[in-house]
Amino acid sequence: MSNHEPRERPQGTYFGTQPALTPETEDLIHKALASARADDQGWVDLAPLGAAIKFLRPDFDPARHGFQKLSDLLAACSSAELRRDERGRVLARPRVPSAAQPQAAEAAARRQTPAFSQAQPLNVPETAPASQGEPLESGTVKWFDSQKHYGVLTAPSGEEVWFHRDSIENADCGLPCERDAAFFRRQTTARGLSASIVRIDWSFGIIKTFRISWTLSPDDLRNAPSFAAKLRSAADAVSNYVLGRLRESTRLDLVHWQEASEVPFALKESLVEDLNGVIKGSSIWDEERFATADISQEVRGLLSGGPYGEALARVNRLLLEAAYPLDLPRTRPEQWDSTFAFGFIQQSPAGEDEVYFDIRDLRDSEPRKPVAGDYVAFSQVRRTDRGLSARNVNRVRPKFGIGKAWDRKRGEGSVGLEGSHETVQFSRDDLFEKRLDVGDAVSLMLCGSATTPSTRCVKKTLHLYRFAALGDEDEMLRQLEQKVLEGERWEYKSSRQSRRFPILWSYLFYTFERLQEEDRGTAEGDRKVTLSCTRDRAAFNTGLVDKMYRPIFAVFSKRLRHRPGEPLWEFQDFVCSGELVRGQSYMSKFAPLPERAQYFSNPKDVVFDTSLRLDAISEHIVGDRGFRLPKKLRDRIPPDMAAPEKIQAFLSDFLRLAIDRAIERVKWNYKTAVPQYYFEQSQLQLLLPLCIDDPRKVDLALAIERDEAAYVGRTILELDWAYSNARLIARPDSDWLTPDVHQREEEGW
Repeated sequence: MSNHEPRERPQGTYFGTQPALTPETEDLIHKALASARADDQGWVDLAPLGAAIKFLRPDFDPARHGFQKLSDLLAACSSAELRRDERGRVLARPRVPSAAQPQAAEAAARRQTPAFSQAQPLNVPETAPASQGEPLESGTVKWFDSQKHYGVLTAPSGEEVWFHRDSIENADCGLPCERDAAFFRRQTTARGLSASIVRIDWSFGIIKTFRISWTLSPDDLRNAPSFAAKLRSAADAVSNYVLGRLRESTRLDLVHWQEASEVPFALKESLVEDLNGVIKGSSIWDEERFATADISQEVRGLLSGGPYGEALARVNRLLLEAAYPLDLPRTRPEQWDSTFAFGFIQQSPAGEDEVYFDIRDLRDSEPRKPVAGDYVAFSQVRRTDRGLSARNVNRVRPKFGIGKAWDRKRGEGSVGLEGSHETVQFSRDDLFEKRLDVGDAVSLMLCGSATTPSTRCVKKTLHLYRFAALGDEDEMLRQLEQKVLEGERWEYKSSRQSRRFPILWSYLFYTFERLQEEDRGTAEGDRKVTLSCTRDRAAFNTGLVDKMYRPIFAVFSKRLRHRPGEPLWEFQDFVCSGELVRGQSYMSKFAPLPERAQYFSNPKDVVFDTSLRLDAISEHIVGDRGFRLPKKLRDRIPPDMAAPEKIQAFLSDFLRLAIDRAIERVKWNYKTAVPQYYFEQSQLQLLLPLCIDDPRKVDLALAIERDEAAYVGRTILELDWAYSNARLIARPDSDWLTPDVHQREEEGW
């Protein structure tokens, strides 16, 4: 789609099908409106309404009735009426027919008039590009051979229609599988009945969480009495080690347990909770400790690779299984990459319609494991004991661009696709953000066909993803880690994310964010993301140095093949000036060399002024951000304390004491205050340590900023987040903010 005004498209056509609302669908909408949570006047937001519809009919999809969006279907539904509120949101409620206008006549009239009072509808369904003849038929995939690239569709009449992969218009989303719903156009050829056009009925979303869990559950204790007895008597070296890792309360319960009786479920839960702490902690491997255990060659191979993160948790679990073969379930090697991997897909910005998927349902050919933020298309949803579950899940490569416009009242916006002058439109229903600013880096999915693209799942992204195709990120980070000055750790003590070198990843990507921020509005010759003299290469200064203290630059080459929405550049290597890489001197074509990012101009900004007071916004810290407070503090809230203002006052007392300790600590050592850069407001902040309970143990970091007459404490951060933010400016020279922290679980994007 170009920058010109979007053309008017017929209301109520999608994928070549004519809009059709059956009495069953009208009844479904009526029931969903009655069951969804409404305001005092009966109006229902579309997010809970969609969740209610999905609950009543999990396979419901507006596209099957000829509409692209739920709002378009509701506009043609005689049992619902729509309006926009003052924030531009679309609301629905059951329609009450008047005596002067019968329901049937009203529904017919509404199908011929705009759905909303504004001149432009919220979302106009699209006409299929090849629908100049008869509309497409609906059918079901009977089978598809991914090796030979052809398959068979079954029409509602029972006829079988042959089709080839080349006829699939949305094959970029993935290949079909058995029982997939599809739309097709038939033709008669020498080979018989075949399909000239096939569109798989995909659903779309973003992976919200993906976990590879190696933890145990109480049901995994196959022989709980035997296992508990071994631990209590410290029968072997492993049992003695595990006993020492148990909490004192668990050890006491173990002592009081009568060996001849069954193990109480409460004790099982305590044992499993402590065992999971052992699994997720540091390595438990010791050659002498596991001398009597049968350690397989596969496990020894994993040990030799220096496991970290989830790989370390896997090794710890397998070692415990080897030490207790009769008490814990044994996991076979072929199950290692599939048994414990699962995730959830978010289909809408509201997040009320999450869909579960197992890694065995993942059908794409990408070698890397899924991560939060991946775009996916899936063709089947079924109801299981885990709720809604997806089959035939395929990761889809997103398109990238820059936010061009966003009308909050109308709930409509546009994105300029990377590397082209094309612009695509989107609605609030597709925006997975609270807001979008002009100039934000954006990723999205373009579905449908080449002539009538449909924008889905618009969200902010990091500028480096928009700028360049990076290839294997883990390999890229490994190259940089080997090149930088030795002596710095780029991983947390205990990492729960699947990405290796998470600190280095955060540093590299957010350094580029700062460079883009500095380059905004500057002439090309003054930019810090620099083009070469031949304009076929680009580079930026990473701010890191090699073992000889030479600046390290990231170098990119222009891609030979480029389509709109794809990055214009491709990552090549990390190099230093004067260094030959594969026979080439990359940096000799850059004059001058790219400069590093700058975060402050006055050195006084990175030192805490003890003559100023510190005012903490406790309402926000213990209220909106109270979930970040340590659990041991939240557990201290008296059970009979229910009033929010009393709970806030109770927690604020602990916060004030922790802040006073932090200020005394800064007076003793000025390096206690660590600078960080806050991108949301483009300003420098200082981080102070908060010791909520034990003065010797830092629980959180308080982010403060300087105002005219005082410092203002606005929020609290968990320590891994605080370290990543601080490392962006410089390696913290601190006795409290180090990589020796436990990393948060990967969730969201």
